[in-house]
Amino acid sequence: MTRAMRTAAAHGFTLIEVMVVMVIIAILVTAVSLSLKGDRVGDALTEEAKRLAALLNLAREEAVMRDRDLGLVLADDGYLFVQRDEERAGEDAAAEFVTLADDAMFRVRALPPGTELYFEVRANPARAQAAATATTSPLAPRVLVLANDMFLPQGVLILRNPATPRVERIAIEQDGARVFPDEATP
Repeated sequence: MTRAMRTAAAHGFTLIEVMVVMVIIAILVTAVSLSLKGDRVGDALTEEAKRLAALLNLAREEAVMRDRDLGLVLADDGYLFVQRDEERAGEDAAAEFVTLADDAMFRVRALPPGTELYFEVRANPARAQAAATATTSPLAPRVLVLANDMFLPQGVLILRNPATPRVERIAIEQDGARVFPDEATP
């Protein structure tokens, strides 16, 4: 070893060299952690779509077992399931449906913050829209789950959140609800 190399080895690293190495390591760790995080809002949207589709299919089975129509009510920040109240069905249109407050599965569900949920009717949207706006009850279901094992009307539930480019679609057909990937069209 030469004299200059021994002198440098005896002194170690300078503070600037150590700080530069620390900054490079911090940048690399940040880049790796951001790439691993992914699209959390999009993932939450996908999970919510799967949950809602499963609940709709479960509601279909429950409607048949209870021999009573159920319905899906969409709210600004979530959704809930209601049940047709046969005793008060003819008296008051607003009292025709009641919440399933005591049912843990069909309780009120909140959407992830910023998420929008809306329903597009597939067949004859003008007539379905007129029927939906005719009832002013806050418990008026947007989708009926009939006791005869069908959904009415058929259409697509759409979940979107401005924080992600991902859009989730749930196709509601007579025989069930299915989640479709962002690229597929039901």
